[in-house]
Amino acid sequence: SQIADEMARQGVRYHQHTAQWNKHMVKRILENERYLGMDGYPRLVTDEEFLAVRLRRREQNTYAPCPSEIIPIRNKAVCALCGEKMTRDTKSHGRPRWRCKNPECGGSVYLDDSIILERVMQKLKVLAHSPEHIQLPKAAPVSTDALRIEN
Repeated sequence: SQIADEMARQGVRYHQHTAQWNKHMVKRILENERYLGMDGYPRLVTDEEFLAVRLRRREQNTYAPCPSEIIPIRNKAVCALCGEKMTRDTKSHGRPRWRCKNPECGGSVYLDDSIILERVMQKLKVLAHSPEHIQLPKAAPVSTDALRIEN
């Protein structure tokens, strides 16, 4: 923002149609390697500045992709409060957060992937030793037409 303010104050034009600047315009220039003097573009950024921006952006990036072993869990996770589907994101300091999709519920919990995997494994072991605890979905009542066709 300070760079954008200074560029506007000095009357430097962003392009021929506007002299207004904002922080996003500055960001695009600082992150675009063309402005190192490539592809016929003027050199606006030094190599050191470009590298410093890259390093700073890498430090600020907290995105962590969902591990493959969590994907099946993510697709089935439901809120313990209301039963609505849950979503997983890592926008808050890179820590996995599970949020209820129901806006009226607003349930949210921070859980590390390792804890979720451990709990799922514990449940699977219990079910492997006691399969009678597995609750199968109730079959829908069969219509007379379905019985007739089956017969």
